[in-house]
Amino acid sequence: MQAIDNLAVAVKPLSINHQGHEFEHMVLSSDTGFLVVDPNSGDEFEVQSDKGIHTCNCFFAQVVTGSPCKHIRAVEGYHTIPERKMQLSQADADIYLSQVAKINNEIALDRQSANHQIDKIELWLEWKKQKLEKRRSYYTFQLQSWMESNGFSSKYLVNGTLKMRKQPIQIKILDEEMVFNDSRFCRVIPEKVVIDKKVLRKHITETGEIVEGVEVKSVPPKFSYQPTTGGS
Repeated sequence: MQAIDNLAVAVKPLSINHQGHEFEHMVLSSDTGFLVVDPNSGDEFEVQSDKGIHTCNCFFAQVVTGSPCKHIRAVEGYHTIPERKMQLSQADADIYLSQVAKINNEIALDRQSANHQIDKIELWLEWKKQKLEKRRSYYTFQLQSWMESNGFSSKYLVNGTLKMRKQPIQIKILDEEMVFNDSRFCRVIPEKVVIDKKVLRKHITETGEIVEGVEVKSVPPKFSYQPTTGGS
């Protein structure tokens, strides 16, 4: 659990008279600002200080101008305490530690809640994506069929580009030993002889010869599209 070495607190709660009512607040300071705690309600408000100007995140400070809120007044009173020192009792330290634990638990609960919401959003997104992709497939199927029936390799339209790219044949080595016996399709690398699939594919493509120990599959041209208004 994170240490609170840099935490400072007034020796006793400050008594602030504000609009005829007395409020006691505990002021904790750090390198980043001040935390004003109401010891009765436990409410916490952060006061920032920049070049002597204090700002608070409470509702009163946001809607009222010209009059500092009770939290800013507490910080101003804190600055008037002579020789402010860290004077925490063991009981105070234990209370502060319990507050740290409480905040850590709240962070963990927020993270758990966020993860639950993220899971729900991801499920919704996947469901939405599948529906949209299915709708899109009807259009792309028609476009691909149109390109194939007309023998187009590419077509530039007002709303984008359609292309049919030839794909290399697929080669599956069924019997490596049998292919190794044909030196045309072997290459030697230091201390190892391997099948040169590039040479093998080129030979089969150019001659049509089905080499023993090899299974050859033709791959249909790959259809792609690029709308002018978005990616595929």
